[in-house]
Amino acid sequence: MRLRFYAPVLVLALVAPFGLTEEKPAKEMPASKDAKLTSAAKEEKFKLTELEQEVLDWTNAQRKAAGLQPFVASEKLTKAARAHAWNMASYQTLSHSLGGDVSSRAMAYGYSWWRIAENIAAGQTSAQDVISSWMGSSGHRANILGNFTEIGIGAADAGVGGTRYWAQIFGTPGG
Repeated sequence: MRLRFYAPVLVLALVAPFGLTEEKPAKEMPASKDAKLTSAAKEEKFKLTELEQEVLDWTNAQRKAAGLQPFVASEKLTKAARAHAWNMASYQTLSHSLGGDVSSRAMAYGYSWWRIAENIAAGQTSAQDVISSWMGSSGHRANILGNFTEIGIGAADAGVGGTRYWAQIFGTPGG
């Protein structure tokens, strides 16, 4: 009983540092000798983890083999995918609706979409394994090879040595 009460509080305490709210970007400084530093800082604001990059590479290899354009990683979709993977790992639950549906999660991170879809998985330990699993499922395969332009990727482990949870969010931006 006490665990049920404290679990949401613990989740909020742990999620808050991972950026559920977005800050306004700092104002750009006027061009000067410091302009190079400002440009360098802007370029470093978003980067996939090594594991996320592997998932992107394997995903785009599947698209290339099918004669399709590669996905471009979206910062907003990646934030939403990371949060969903972390949420599933926290609750050790594989669910498309945990914490809302994919469209509400994407919009919570400021992603305005025309088309959106999601793949989730649990238990695979490598990027290659999770892509192989998804490609073996007609619905997941359809998302990977679908008419989307952007992707967000997240992976989270349920504790040390625990199950790994995966999320891919596919989107085509629009209003």
